[in-house]
This record gives sequence, structure tokens and C-alpha cells, in this order.
Amino acid sequence: MKYIGSNKTKKAILERNMADKIPAPPKPEPEIIRWTQLVSDPIRINETTINCMLNHPVLGVIPFTATENDPMDYGRNIYKHLSRAV
Repeated sequence: MKYIGSNKTKKAILERNMADKIPAPPKPEPEIIRWTQLVSDPIRINETTINCMLNHPVLGVIPFTATENDPMDYGRNIYKHLSRAV
């Protein structure tokens, strides 16, 4: 079977078919630029734990416990930044 049409049309058809088969890449996690806008009211509980209020983009201001050995990277990062201030 011979294809009749311009190269642009053929390219558009191929790209559309490929887009259906290849999932979109995941959106990157938003980077936290200013820690002072993210957390407030830090209180050191012990050597490895700091309680604070976290300004969550969806939930609003919520209590958060940051620990040195947190299983999540963001928890350890928040602890690292807060431990310098508290």
C-alpha cells in the first residue's frame, strides 16, 4: 500500500499514533524555594524531632512533625532546615 499525502501529514499521523502509545512523563514535584513561607512556629521536642506548622498547598496550614530519620526526603529536608534555626 502506497501512502498518498504530504510529509507533514504523514509526520502528524505518526506523532498522534505515538502519543497514544507513550504515556506522558510524570510532572516534577514542586520545589520548595523559601522555607520561611513553608513552615512556621518550630518547636524542638527532642534531639531528633521538631514540631512545626506546615503551609500545605492544598490543605492549608497543618501541624507537621519533622524528624532526623524521617522515611520521606521532604521530612528530612524540613528537619535539616529547621534544626539550624531551633
